[in-house]
Amino acid sequence: MLITVRLDRDTEASLSRLAGRTGRSRSALVRDAIRRLAEEEPAPARSAVPTFAERIAPYVGSVDTGGGQLSERSGERVRQILGERAGSRRSAENVEGPAATRPAGPRGRPQIAGRRRRASRQ
Repeated sequence: MLITVRLDRDTEASLSRLAGRTGRSRSALVRDAIRRLAEEEPAPARSAVPTFAERIAPYVGSVDTGGGQLSERSGERVRQILGERAGSRRSAENVEGPAATRPAGPRGRPQIAGRRRRASRQ
């Protein structure tokens, strides 16, 4: 990677003298100086706010599925749950009466119990 560094005259003169004395290139000396400074630099302080991974670490692997492979038949399980929910809605409709006997809403459709009508926009 190429990088350009602006040096004042004194620093440039010092760098050139050091390169002449050691037989190393000015680029090699600059790379070495940067590497040394980076090694001396203390590690950055940790953030006071824990990361998401740190927050959930105590819980990872703590749930026992009983050996079941939950992801193998997940689509089947979702269909089952949705079917159960739809069945409970149908049961609630039957208790309240069929939808056709309820008064029609603003668009001519039967109103569904438990839902509020939106105020019409004008």
